[in-house]
Amino acid sequence: WSASSPLTFTGGQTTLTLSKTTTGTVSLSGVAVTSPTITNSAGICYNGATAGDCSLAYSSNACAFDAVESSKDPATPIYTKIAGSQFSLDVLALSAGSINTLYAGSATATLVDQTGVAAGTCSSTTLTSCSVTPATSFTFSSGRRSVSFTCTDAAPDVRVRITSGATTACSSDNFAIRPASFTAGSSATNAANSGPPAIKAGSAFTLSATPMNNASTVAQTPGYRGKATINTSKVVAHDGAVQSGTLSVITPFLAATAATNGVSAGTVAYSEVGNFKVKAWGLYDDGSFASVDRAKATPECFSDGKLGTSVDPAAPNTVDGNGMFGCYFGGADSAYFGRFIPDHFALTAPVLTE
Repeated sequence: WSASSPLTFTGGQTTLTLSKTTTGTVSLSGVAVTSPTITNSAGICYNGATAGDCSLAYSSNACAFDAVESSKDPATPIYTKIAGSQFSLDVLALSAGSINTLYAGSATATLVDQTGVAAGTCSSTTLTSCSVTPATSFTFSSGRRSVSFTCTDAAPDVRVRITSGATTACSSDNFAIRPASFTAGSSATNAANSGPPAIKAGSAFTLSATPMNNASTVAQTPGYRGKATINTSKVVAHDGAVQSGTLSVITPFLAATAATNGVSAGTVAYSEVGNFKVKAWGLYDDGSFASVDRAKATPECFSDGKLGTSVDPAAPNTVDGNGMFGCYFGGADSAYFGRFIPDHFALTAPVLTE
C-alpha cells in the first residue's frame, strides 16, 4: 500500500494506491475495519456500485519504450543511416529504465522528423519517405522486437516514435539519414568537341551536386539541406588535351533548399579550351549534414582525415569495425562538361627585318 497500515482517515472515504512489481493476482479480502466497531468488519469489494470479486490482477506493462541498434541495451546510440538502404533497429519495452522481459503487449513504430523539436519532446511529424516492417502493430519477445526501416529520402535529425495504446515515446537517441552520393551536373552540358553550347574559357557557369540515395533504382534525395564542397585538384581535362585547365570557384556552393529540390550549386570558371570532368571525390559533403551524429561526444559515424585530398578516403558507405557508416559522402567520376572555346584572339605586331 502507498500508506502505512493500519490507516486512519475521516470523512467516510479515502483513496489508496496499491503497487506490485511482479505479475500475479492480489486478493483484497483481507481488508478489515477495526474502528468503529461494526457487525461485519470484513471488507466488501465493489466494481462501481456492484459488490463483486476481491481479486485484483496485475499484468506486466511497459512504462516506456526505446529503439536501439540490434541487440544493444537501452539508451545506447543509433548510428547514421543511408537513404535507400534498409536498416533494422530493436524496439524495447522498458520498466524503470530496464528491458521488461515479461511485457506481452503490442506497439507500432514510425520514423519522425525531429528537426527544430525541443529536446525531450517527441515529434509527431512522420517521415513520409520511410516505410516500416512490420507496418502494423507488433508484439514483443522478452521485451524486444526487431523492426526494419527504409527511407528513400535524406533527413538530418530523426527519431523512432513508438506508440502503444495511450503511451507514446521516442528513441533516446536521434540520428541522421544521409544521401549515399553526389551526381555532378553543370550548365556546360556539351561533352563533345563541336556544337552548342559553347562557353568562352574563363566565363562563369554553374556546377551542381545532386544528392542521390542508395536504392536499386538510384533516385534524388530532395530532403538534403547540406552543401557540397569542391576539390579543384580533382578536375581533369579531356583525353588528349594539349593543355589542362584549372577550375576556379567564383561563388561557393550554397546549401540546398526545398526550392532547389536538394541540389547544391555554385558558380565556377574553367581556364582552358575543350572539356573537363570532376573525378571521384571532387564533390563531397564533409559530414556537416550528419552533424547530429558527428558532433556528439562520441561520434556515431566515422570521419576520414584524407577526405578532400588527392588520396581517396575510406568507403563511407561500408560499415567499419564499430558498425558505423561514414559521416561524409561524395560523388563518382562525372561526365565531361564543356565545350569551352577561346574568348578572343590577340593580334601581335609583325617583326620586320631587312
